[in-house]
Amino acid sequence: MRERFGLVAMCLGLNVGCVGASRPHVIVGSADKQTKACEEAARTRSSGKTKHSYGNCVPEAWRHVINHKRASEGLPLISEEELLKDGIEGEYLVNRPGQYNHGASSPPEIVKLLASDKYGIVADVKKQTIDDIVAAVLTNRAVSISIHPYHFGSYVDDGWFHEVAVSGIAFDPDGQLDGIVINDSGLGACGLVLSMDDYNKDYYDGALMTVSRDPQW
Repeated sequence: MRERFGLVAMCLGLNVGCVGASRPHVIVGSADKQTKACEEAARTRSSGKTKHSYGNCVPEAWRHVINHKRASEGLPLISEEELLKDGIEGEYLVNRPGQYNHGASSPPEIVKLLASDKYGIVADVKKQTIDDIVAAVLTNRAVSISIHPYHFGSYVDDGWFHEVAVSGIAFDPDGQLDGIVINDSGLGACGLVLSMDDYNKDYYDGALMTVSRDPQW
């Protein structure tokens, strides 16, 4: 399923890095910045990898946003372990060492951690729609979405929920939405283009999205 949007002109008017809709697969938003931030996040993981180390996909979908903000303020970067520790101590993350869901969270809980004095990012949770994802990305707000990650492969079932950051939107030459660009710490993938077919498979009824109130990029 591919949907048509009147958002290419909106993007051009918002000065958020559009290069015109006449070329194939134009990526708009802050994908370049967020892809770099995702790759750099490996340096603040003990593993040195772009893949998260626990079941902490929700906080890791936001850690590169936290560190982008902290870098702009001249503050030290937050490691995966430090964010995990803060989240567990505040009871925003699951504390089950050695279990698959150690460090897991939910959108309502992660916004509480983000809003803490240490991190200072105000975000809202809302029902996930592609229109709202596109609008948020085009205004440089930070976005994460909850999905069933069917793009991982055929072994994924309906009981598995996953969180990814959305950094960009892909349009085709006709101005049709062709996909979204994501950072997926489950795969360790930075700047992965998720086709609309895959997004529609990943989407589930009642899925939520988390969006910063202010631009972060």
